Amino acid sequence: MACAMTMMTMTTAPCAATTTDDDPIEPFSVYGAVEKSFSVNVMDESGTKIVGRRRGMSAEACVNVIAASRENGRGLPPTATRRSACSRAERLGEIKDGKDILRACAPACRAACEKGLGEYEKEQRETTGFGLNARAREKVRKACVVTCGKDCAKAGKSYDFIIPFRFD
Repeated sequence: MACAMTMMTMTTAPCAATTTDDDPIEPFSVYGAVEKSFSVNVMDESGTKIVGRRRGMSAEACVNVIAASRENGRGLPPTATRRSACSRAERLGEIKDGKDILRACAPACRAACEKGLGEYEKEQRETTGFGLNARAREKVRKACVVTCGKDCAKAGKSYDFIIPFRFD
């Protein structure tokens, strides 16, 4: 028995197994989109005009983390209070199989998930004073990166995903 009263002092021994110092986590959802194209645009020096295309693949992932209290309940993303966190990655050369696709998708998904989660956590700390603990943050980050990567590897040009998180 981890929590027991000692007979002599009638005090309770510390119960590390039942008490936590974790901040309360408001339910939220990760809204994401991933889009890919099987060419890499070559931009001019100012970065505003496309001057050519090269063989390869471009992937752009965007993530927005929204508190459940702001969701509309219909599975559609609510009007965002901030822009989505987006990241773009490219893979030059011939795309032969799924591994080549993931080499472009994975960096874009990883960066967008990190940025989106970081922005949400910063906003939560500023408004409520609470944030995600390391275990919860890693769980959300991993689910976001995996879902985004799997959607990017599917056939088709673009996919949207929603991952609800409800911690007890």
